[in-house]
Amino acid sequence: MKIMTQIKNKQLHLDITAVIAGIMLTLASAPFNVYILAVASAALLLLCWMHSTRKRALLRGALYGIGLFASGASWVFISIHRYGNTNVPLALLITTLFIFILSAFTALHGYTYVRLFPRQSKSTLLLAFPALWVLFELLRSWLFTGFPWLLLGTTQLYSPLRSIAPLFSVYGISFFVALSAALCVVFILENYRWRLFTMGIFLFIWFACFAMTPVLWTQKTGEKLQVSLIQGNIAQEIKWDPKEIPNTLKKYWQLTQAHWQSNLVVWPEAAVPLLKRDAQPFLAKVSQSAKQHNTALILGLPIAVDHISMHNGNVQDQQQYFNAAIALGNAQGTYYKRHLVPFGEYVPFEKIFRGLIGFFDIPMSEFSEGPWQQALIHANGYKVAMLICYEVAYPSEVRSLLPAANLLIAISDDSWFGRSIASAQQLEMAQMRALETGRYLLSATNNGITAIVDPLGEITQALPKYQAGVLTGSYYAMQGSTPWVVIGITPLIVACFLLVILAYAIQRCVKKRDE
Repeated sequence: MKIMTQIKNKQLHLDITAVIAGIMLTLASAPFNVYILAVASAALLLLCWMHSTRKRALLRGALYGIGLFASGASWVFISIHRYGNTNVPLALLITTLFIFILSAFTALHGYTYVRLFPRQSKSTLLLAFPALWVLFELLRSWLFTGFPWLLLGTTQLYSPLRSIAPLFSVYGISFFVALSAALCVVFILENYRWRLFTMGIFLFIWFACFAMTPVLWTQKTGEKLQVSLIQGNIAQEIKWDPKEIPNTLKKYWQLTQAHWQSNLVVWPEAAVPLLKRDAQPFLAKVSQSAKQHNTALILGLPIAVDHISMHNGNVQDQQQYFNAAIALGNAQGTYYKRHLVPFGEYVPFEKIFRGLIGFFDIPMSEFSEGPWQQALIHANGYKVAMLICYEVAYPSEVRSLLPAANLLIAISDDSWFGRSIASAQQLEMAQMRALETGRYLLSATNNGITAIVDPLGEITQALPKYQAGVLTGSYYAMQGSTPWVVIGITPLIVACFLLVILAYAIQRCVKKRDE
């Protein structure tokens, strides 16, 4: 009886450890940035899985996910409750379901790992563990439109491992963080000889990455340019109120007047809370001023486009709505957002959910996806890759706009998430995109964090959050390609599958030998 109690207590302690490990990964991410905790987080989870049955690994993977997403992504509650007009119990229920769905990925990860590798060995730890971690992060980033938040690699913006980003993207960094965690576990569990080996490999990886940190794979083209990023700080409660729209337009106009000397001015996502056709007089006025000063102006607003379709043999004239960015003044082009936020910008299975609760009727939640292939916006003779809010989280989607683009611009409105850590997490992902692509990234947001990020992923200037202001700074147009832009994600995926197969083959050989 005493032994059974001890076993149960040990299992409970490991379950709790899995939750703590998930919380540690949030602390490794922005705005906390204790990057070494990412290695500790993955190492603790690996130790929990090593002492698990398949069912227990499934449970501990889920508990890890709950710890991670409850601490790092529960800001969705603010959008659902405050801006979706949903009562607290229902908002809590939806947020909980959201966390559980995300936790299903880490649960499946744990089950798969223990199912394929019930016998833990050094090859399993050092080959299969980091490879499976990357594959399941990729799965979470893709399935059901994806949610690539809180990736292991994103935490390493301020660590030596950041130099891997231009080579293999954030997922390559995730691999080496997970490998570092596995090396730590082998160091703890194995004999003196293996401790020396794992310590040597660990130090080699980190020092090699440190030596590569200053490497810039791309080149400046042209002269230094000046940009002014306008942060309007318009409260979400009044943004779409017709009575407040004139005040919003006046505010952006006034904030911009002293900055026409900049080569480029950027307003955030939906800065103009009117359909383009309804805002034409104001847009014409702004564009004329920009042209007079040889300034390029890029701003976000919704656009309605007539769409003709056939229904039961009858021609129907319908309208499609797009979350868009347009170029005015000394610039040209329109960008239609390609990757929409489910239940925020569109409602999946609309006939079922639309009107069910207030959250699904938030303003401008009937957008259509923009075409995948779009011409880049031209500003001051350079090509701009536009990213609207959620799109900055997807490395491959950003890569699809390169190497043609000389500059990345990310516009967003994070006021949907209140005073939470979401804006810091989004800027962290934007920094990673700049580092992966070797491009300057200009982040213009409604209420913060508005910032200029250089090609090494470092923030050169930023505005305080939750106040109106203008950030004026400098940037360069960039040309050339990082290795990641050239090779893409396919080689990493293939390598991870091969490592899993190799680890599995080694396990089978060892099992046959022992028999």
